[in-house]
Amino acid sequence: MYLNRITISLIALTSLAMAQPGNTKGSGRLSRELRATDGDAGQPFDVIIRYKDGAEPRARRAQGRMPEVGMATRRVTAAELRELEQDPDVEYVTPDREVGATHFPPWMYMEAIGFRFAAMTVPERPTQTGNGVYVAVLDSGINKDAYLNMAPYCTTSRVVYSKNFVTTESTTADLYGHGTHVAGIIGGEGTCLGGAGAYPMTAVAPKVKLLNLRVLDANGRGQDSYVIAAINHAISLKTAGTYPIKVINLSLGRPVRESFRLDPLCQAVEKAWKAGITVVVAAGNAGRDNTYNTQGYGTIGSPANDPYVITVGATRMAGHTGNSDDTIASYSSKGPSAVDHVMKPDLVAPGNTVYARLDASQYLVRSYQANAIGISFEMGTINVQNVFLLSGTSMAAPMVSGSVALLLQKDSTLRPDQIKARLMKTAFKNFVPGAAITDPFTGVTYNVTHDALTVGAGYLDLKAALANTEKPTAGKLALSPWLSWTNGKAQVNKTYPTISTSVLWGESVLWGDSVLWGDLVMKNGALVGPSSVLWGDSTQRGFSVLWGDSVLWGDSLKLFDEALSIKGDR
Repeated sequence: MYLNRITISLIALTSLAMAQPGNTKGSGRLSRELRATDGDAGQPFDVIIRYKDGAEPRARRAQGRMPEVGMATRRVTAAELRELEQDPDVEYVTPDREVGATHFPPWMYMEAIGFRFAAMTVPERPTQTGNGVYVAVLDSGINKDAYLNMAPYCTTSRVVYSKNFVTTESTTADLYGHGTHVAGIIGGEGTCLGGAGAYPMTAVAPKVKLLNLRVLDANGRGQDSYVIAAINHAISLKTAGTYPIKVINLSLGRPVRESFRLDPLCQAVEKAWKAGITVVVAAGNAGRDNTYNTQGYGTIGSPANDPYVITVGATRMAGHTGNSDDTIASYSSKGPSAVDHVMKPDLVAPGNTVYARLDASQYLVRSYQANAIGISFEMGTINVQNVFLLSGTSMAAPMVSGSVALLLQKDSTLRPDQIKARLMKTAFKNFVPGAAITDPFTGVTYNVTHDALTVGAGYLDLKAALANTEKPTAGKLALSPWLSWTNGKAQVNKTYPTISTSVLWGESVLWGDSVLWGDLVMKNGALVGPSSVLWGDSTQRGFSVLWGDSVLWGDSLKLFDEALSIKGDR
């Protein structure tokens, strides 16, 4: 089922023109990988087909139909692929690409997102708990005993529904460990471990109702089709009223292959967003990648590159002084997105060395035992085995998903665009200009800066977001802006001609540039950025990658983590 089983000879991406909708050869219905097939008419491979709105062809009624997102999966030969290319009902066809978790092997993270400690044992907590809000976690599964149902301490599971979408495995259990960790950050009930609620494991929204939609296998890998089928199912459950899902968390992704307008993952998350579900996506962990002299810029993954969704980068917490001395994690992926130059991430949240409980049988615990630790507190030691550390934007995304649940508990009428705008406006923006972070395992030092393509609109401030009562106009979009290179400047564009001109950012002073991004974005109509990559010229390799007419994106971008034993920035 993986992409390497498809008989495709990938064209060297360095020679491809930047893919834009309508800029493809022939019908434009096939992705560039599929246009490069070797012509073997007998060898089948898996594809995802997106149909035009209103189309209902025979193929869509067949196996693999996903009507809520207007797509279907099929195993086809090269000859059948050419037939699809000529089908007038077909919008676009891609390979069924591989996706993977975006963790990178808070301490008291509630403090970092706006809640202070009167004393080490008396944390300040929001009055909201997420009670009654349904959050779908599309990941490697959720094991119910990890803070979610851990007898004798906890007796009520937060998981109300489970379904497996991994075709090679039949269980809904988390064999890998990543999904359970993510779910624990969103809705793990840590307060029942002694009742004081002072433990680092306490979730952001400890009373949410979690739906376990398993899309990653025992090795933390999956396919586009698994994720899209799960999104389709989540929309169906919401529409039917069975489980009124309000939030989807996607701590997964893959490299960008084409415009978000064509990418089936992006089109699926947009369907969920338009159905009233707030979609939160991890940005990716390629911020250290300087393969093309971009200093980690341009490494946002898919579907984090979609302008509708809330894309979250990871911060590195410095201690018990709030968030004023925290920095971006060196591995957190930076914008702009490949192909479309969407300004991402939208905001950042704690994602470095985050605790959660995992089962000893799970892959991550078995393979990286150095990340399993014991935890001691001033009031004593809790003997909970297999408390596990993970770092990455995978851990930052559920911080935001849990925060969204609290906002929805307080005001259930909030729409996804209103939630995104409120989180961006209230985000903490007073970062230190930059920092030098040394990897304790490799000794390599990474210089990080805090510009709009690194931290977005700022650092998640849940307390400020809950206190805010402003409600943007319903029906207007909170699309992430996109950049264009004009007259030697990176210009910020708030509207997409093919999507909508009804964008919140142009509505009023309440949602203008200086309010949303502070000093991080605009100056005389151009993007503020310290990097020579952004302000260079066409003779510089990094500049050519980001702004030139050739693309180096794709397979070589290191969105997936290869060294899970790394505990993160220190």
